[in-house]
Amino acid sequence: MSELVDPAALRERQHSEEPPTVVDVRSPEEYAQEHLPGAVNIPAGELPSRLGEVPSDRPVVPY
Repeated sequence: MSELVDPAALRERQHSEEPPTVVDVRSPEEYAQEHLPGAVNIPAGELPSRLGEVPSDRPVVPY
């Protein structure tokens, strides 16, 4: 199941009992310049080979 999450809803969910995993799919250089608090960096091109790093027990929000 997928849904769009607006920034306000994401902020609210990040402080919930079961926060989502936020995955920043930009380049490491872009991630280093600025990223959402708590986000992990997995560049889009690496995502298929790194899916094991993404928890499957909670929602995932890629951006």
